[in-house]
Amino acid sequence: MSDGLGLAAHPLPVLVRGAAEADLATLRTVIEERDIHRIVLGLPLDMTGDEGAMAKEVRLYGTALQAQIGLPVAYEDERLTTDEAEARLKEQGLRPSDRKRRRDSLAAAIILEGVLARQQGSDGT
Repeated sequence: MSDGLGLAAHPLPVLVRGAAEADLATLRTVIEERDIHRIVLGLPLDMTGDEGAMAKEVRLYGTALQAQIGLPVAYEDERLTTDEAEARLKEQGLRPSDRKRRRDSLAAAIILEGVLARQQGSDGT
């Protein structure tokens, strides 16, 4: 999640997926509580930048999510974000078990950092 000015990304807890209706209810609650206006999904491209089967699945999910939630959905390349998250957590001296628990949340924040950096650059800041 970004701050109100769209300057910084902050990790949120990972939402563990379950039944589709329960997932949507959870997302709606988070969206309302945090006044979210857009959703960014990590797009799992291969190392050449091509979209494979998983990227197509994410796009299908994003299209359905946008229709059900009513917010715009954007996609961001997620290549190497898990590796970067792991490295950042390792630098903090966290044990492997603690890193594992936090890795996906931090990777999501790293994905959002890329979006925010481009937005800031396009605004001339």
